[in-house]
Amino acid sequence: MRRSLLTIGGVAAGLAGFALLLNFALPDLGAAGQVAGITQAAVAALTIAAAGIFAGFKLQLFRDFEPHLTIAHEVSHRPAGGSYTHLAVTATLRNTARVNVELRQGFYSIQQITPITDAAVEDIQAEFISYGLDDFRWPMLGQSFYRWGKGEFTVEPGETHRELVEFIIPNEIETVLIRTNFQNLPDGRISRNLRAWGCNSVYDILTKTTD
Repeated sequence: MRRSLLTIGGVAAGLAGFALLLNFALPDLGAAGQVAGITQAAVAALTIAAAGIFAGFKLQLFRDFEPHLTIAHEVSHRPAGGSYTHLAVTATLRNTARVNVELRQGFYSIQQITPITDAAVEDIQAEFISYGLDDFRWPMLGQSFYRWGKGEFTVEPGETHRELVEFIIPNEIETVLIRTNFQNLPDGRISRNLRAWGCNSVYDILTKTTD
């Protein structure tokens, strides 16, 4: 990419020099003047193209150096006593940027989707519509919050980090919604530097093989 930009710049500079030479050396020759005008137009077009390519390259470069994480869930469950189920959630964080991603806060939640009554579903939907919420407020089964000091939790470029969180839920729960969210500033502080990455997964306990 850099070699292409240099080539385009060199060609544009050469044509520009040639056009200036024609303008000063042959001012009274109509044909030469026409050639110089055509050459100048070509130079202008090449310059615009080179500027566009250069701007695109720089913008992509800036995007590459923005912090970015991808998050995926792995979920498993097993009996815990006679009335409860142990739910294990592993969040896999992968740094797909070219810079370190320092995390300061993490949040996990488990919400119950089924079983649930029709009346409860209607109330959840009405609340969602009335208040313009970003998501449905299913009944909460459990939450976990994590905070890290400066420099305690850093994901290097290309590195993958796995975070395990455990929950105990009643046996009658059939389907859950799992939410995770990670932020690079403590307490979600308002700042242009605030970045947050999340993942939501629906997990059907009854249709999964217990391991």
